[in-house]
Amino acid sequence: MEQADLISLGKVVLALACNSLAGIQRENLQKAMELVTINYSSDLKNLILYLLTDQNRMRSVNDIMPMIGARFYTQLDAAQMRNDVIEEDLAKEVQNGRLFRLLAKLGTINERPE
Repeated sequence: MEQADLISLGKVVLALACNSLAGIQRENLQKAMELVTINYSSDLKNLILYLLTDQNRMRSVNDIMPMIGARFYTQLDAAQMRNDVIEEDLAKEVQNGRLFRLLAKLGTINERPE
């Protein structure tokens, strides 16, 4: 990623954390960072500062993954567990549909005049 891309990513993260585009304006930057410090973890604050500071050395996504890695995997695990629950519920509903069709067929045969 280019330097400008990482700064833009930092601005997006800051705007999302503040729930306002006004937070990324230069005159509101200090107030926005105070809001982040009060409401969010120090990891998020450090990530935003890292992305927004202009450094001479080349940076990449690999540099920020250790900052968000643990939280990323926690969210990924939670999403997979939720997916498993939803699939299990869907399988139950499919089975219920099969049982209903079977009962409807048996009811039709049972009520048939002979």
